[in-house]
Amino acid sequence: MKSRLEDVARLAKVSVSTASRALSGRGRVSDQTRSAVLEAARRVGYDPRPPARGQGSAGGGTGYIGILFNKRLHSLVSDAFYGHVMEGVEQECRRRGYQVFFSTISGPGDGQALVRQLSDDKKMDGLILAGNDIPVSVVSFCLERKIPVVLVDNSPGDLPVDCVSIDNITGGHAATAFLLKHGHRSIAYLCGPFSHPSLRERFVGYRNALDEAGIPFDPRLVWSTEEVSLFNDEGGFQGMLRLLAGRPRPTAVFAANDFMAIGALRAAIKEGLRVPEDLSIVGFDDVDTSRLVSPPLTTVRVMKRELGAAAADRLFERIGAVTTGESLFPLRLVVYVHLVERESVCAPAGSSKGDDGAVPSERVTRVGRTGS
Repeated sequence: MKSRLEDVARLAKVSVSTASRALSGRGRVSDQTRSAVLEAARRVGYDPRPPARGQGSAGGGTGYIGILFNKRLHSLVSDAFYGHVMEGVEQECRRRGYQVFFSTISGPGDGQALVRQLSDDKKMDGLILAGNDIPVSVVSFCLERKIPVVLVDNSPGDLPVDCVSIDNITGGHAATAFLLKHGHRSIAYLCGPFSHPSLRERFVGYRNALDEAGIPFDPRLVWSTEEVSLFNDEGGFQGMLRLLAGRPRPTAVFAANDFMAIGALRAAIKEGLRVPEDLSIVGFDDVDTSRLVSPPLTTVRVMKRELGAAAADRLFERIGAVTTGESLFPLRLVVYVHLVERESVCAPAGSSKGDDGAVPSERVTRVGRTGS
């Protein structure tokens, strides 16, 4: 009879999840622990190679992982942000001999019906729920049915579920602090729905940086929309036009994603302003388009593939725990971010503060963390 992973863990005196990480070569495991696990696997004759398709370890051994996302994204694979996240998921799944399938949901009832069908028909071994638009009731439904599940870019309240999130607060703080360093004091915040936890967290980072600099928060410098369809360049364009028409007039703007930042750039050009001389702009995400616009966009880089790989890695730990009966505490993994300095920021006109605005075409500064 083929030795199980729990036999390896018992012999090496570690948990099953630690043994899994050591054998897969992923995760934080000391060299001493990894050596002990590898020796234990050799002694019991455990083969750490991933199961072949159709021989997965949970849900009847389907060898499939499901990825659910909201219809708002239209195509998860082609989405400028989530497409790269899913590349990380798929790479990790292929490494373990699994395949992925994608499904869209439009609301709580639709999502629960789909999850019920998938689990009843044993068409998957686990689920990754992508994005902030997954209803909380769908997450709760998965937990009630004891389906291995991990959330990406979402952290719904106090539910005991594994989440892989972005270090949004640190990123929002870094973007705003960078503008402050260049001498800006009238800094706008441009964003989509505040109902999205990620956008609220980026706003917290923005507020924290202002507070630390002793600059009073001015709500007139914030533009947001609850219309999800405007969380894009068109929303950034409309929002920036309104901010430029108001008082006080901002000399810089931090946009909650790159497409809104690109919309802000369009608005500046329409108003006859120069970027960055008359308006400095910082985005968030570092999608591919951000380096192609003129001027190239300073932004907060999210490690998108790493985000997806971490979610898949944790999901396989969940699937393994179902097989062995091990109890795993839910984790929130926070993936670090980078501030990427390009050419869309300089000191405001007439300012003697900050540097002279001359920055390298791309300089990367690590400003976040990875942890739990």
